[in-house]
Amino acid sequence: MSTVQVTFLPNNVAIQVPQGENLIRAAMAAGVHINASCGGDGVCGKCRVIIEDGAVESDASERINTEAWERGYRLACKTRVAGDVTVRIPVESAVDTSALQRSAPRRTAAVQQIGLDDIKAQGLFLPAVEKRYLELPPPDAQDHVPDVTRLINHLRLHHDEHGMQVPLPVIRKIPRVFREQDFKVTVTLARPVRSSGKTLIINVQPGDTTAHHFAVAMDIGTTTVYGQV
Repeated sequence: MSTVQVTFLPNNVAIQVPQGENLIRAAMAAGVHINASCGGDGVCGKCRVIIEDGAVESDASERINTEAWERGYRLACKTRVAGDVTVRIPVESAVDTSALQRSAPRRTAAVQQIGLDDIKAQGLFLPAVEKRYLELPPPDAQDHVPDVTRLINHLRLHHDEHGMQVPLPVIRKIPRVFREQDFKVTVTLARPVRSSGKTLIINVQPGDTTAHHFAVAMDIGTTTVYGQV
């Protein structure tokens, strides 16, 4: 396969690449940085370059209107070099590499081990969903409040939880769950999004299940959806 020369301006950097090479890959090989936050899928439109001279093959993109196309604008990730070519990288498409090379003042860091209980005591840790293991006093002749009231009272008096609500499906399962392991239960609390909201008791399980507590975090980006357990 024949090779062609690609010259990048204003860096004035030239590189020999195989004919048909993708322009953004050629820039990477030459050490010339071009913005491409979508990973070269042609979605973000941030890798716009200007073809000043030479032959290229480029796919049309809605990110470049007709006027810009006629002025030589192309998406680097969707452009292949067909011959020797001179490419100008506009300011908005260039990465400030000087910022990456600038040295930062050296600082000394200290590592301090802090337990989760200490963080909670300082009010620095309040997860959106939390499990609490409870050992409730069973009802007797002197203490015969309803099971739901018993649960809420215990959380308020012993765990400083206030403003709680219990959905109907949880209310229905509480009598059975409480008596499976002699009123030793684990409750799952869902914190309110706003400070004016109420904490929901979204589940009640027999015994201590605090070690089995999983969640999924989702990052919905412009071009990618990422999940992590």
